[in-house]
Amino acid sequence: MLDLRFPIGLFFCINSLVLIAVGFFQPQGTRLGDWVLNLNLTWGLVMAVFGAFMLILYYSGKNSQSE
Repeated sequence: MLDLRFPIGLFFCINSLVLIAVGFFQPQGTRLGDWVLNLNLTWGLVMAVFGAFMLILYYSGKNSQSE
């Protein structure tokens, strides 16, 4: 059976690296009242966490099936 956790995790990790790079090299942010928020950097980090979570689920499920 096809396990979609690996391609989804890989997709989100690659896209998050692009967003994090754009967030670092173009640091202008969005004003939210007194706060200045860099949305590219913020969502890049969120996507990296989700992608890493999907890859961890993939590798942990792969190891438990072989036992």
